Amino acid sequence: MKSSPEREDVSSNLENVGNPTMTPIMTTGQGKNSYVRNSNAQAAFMDRVFDSGQLFTSIDGMEILRDGTDLVRVADFGCSSSPNTIRNVETVLRRMNGRTSGRSAACQLYQVFFQGLHETDFNTLFRLFKTVSANYADNLSVDNKLKYFTAAVPGSCYDRLFPPASLHFVMSTFTLMWVSKVCPHLPSSPCRRIISFASRATMDAYREQANTDLRSFLNARAVEMVTGGVMNLVFGVRRDYYPYYVCPTDAAVEEVWDEMVSEGLVEAKLRESFETFAYFHHLKDVEEILSDYSPLFEIHHQEVLPFFTYPSGMTAREQCTRYVSMHRGVFSTIFEGHFGRDITEMFWEMYEKKVFRGFSDGTIVDREESTYLFLVLVASRK
Repeated sequence: MKSSPEREDVSSNLENVGNPTMTPIMTTGQGKNSYVRNSNAQAAFMDRVFDSGQLFTSIDGMEILRDGTDLVRVADFGCSSSPNTIRNVETVLRRMNGRTSGRSAACQLYQVFFQGLHETDFNTLFRLFKTVSANYADNLSVDNKLKYFTAAVPGSCYDRLFPPASLHFVMSTFTLMWVSKVCPHLPSSPCRRIISFASRATMDAYREQANTDLRSFLNARAVEMVTGGVMNLVFGVRRDYYPYYVCPTDAAVEEVWDEMVSEGLVEAKLRESFETFAYFHHLKDVEEILSDYSPLFEIHHQEVLPFFTYPSGMTAREQCTRYVSMHRGVFSTIFEGHFGRDITEMFWEMYEKKVFRGFSDGTIVDREESTYLFLVLVASRK
């Protein structure tokens, strides 16, 4: 087993994420490409996670909610600047509030830390409190009282960010499939911008970095969490290692960039210099890492779920819309940082047309067994 931290171990040597124009953050602001407007699919997925009840079962079993703890501290690592962030945290707090004993729930104090990279759009996130949060005075009602203290914590979630034994509940959703940095010694390849088309050597480099990052995350949280604290993680995984496949529209992404280069809209060198930070973990790697950390964390629930649901009768337009919307919200700021706003807008227009055409003529097929898969993990600190 790899060495695990004691409480006093505060070491972390990872470098800062990316460079100023390539930091992997969700699309900022509240415009048409923003994560605020294009994260309904992520919200729907988390609704399914909460509805399953597995997380609530672990929350219900938290002794700290019954032993008179004055202040419960909650941290959302790698948070986004969208209503989802607020709603997810408040869903957890409401469950905790309903299980607090020995005092009135109205007297229980909560402190919530919204953690993200330095470039995260915290301004948009906190503006959303005025319209979304039950913590905002104007939104309080007799039946919906929820009061908690908030703070933003900039930095990398792969680093130590909190004092030892200070966090009671930790969550991280849709974050841990982003590597902290792209290896500077990646093999030269014309396919590094879309990892699905990368060489095995490139895949191995991403794998090494992703596994290092996941261990760093678990090391840090093991020090920061109290004994009995609960952790909820949601991140992308894939069952097969190589070739890398997570999304039925990956080929469309590659084809659009090819077309933009051939039409002279994008310089080939600019296109080739784009490197992705997104990497869906190989499920077997994750399971091996979790096994190494079994002395520190007890797994209560572990499940792999498809990102989307598949109601019958979906039209090609509906299939297209949910993929394009999700990708706009996730990648627009990243693309704009590398290619510029105009090229990014042209890309989205061409991509939407190609994806719609693919779903219409059957050249793109979206099935539950062949789309994005996410690991839902609930664990507690031993």
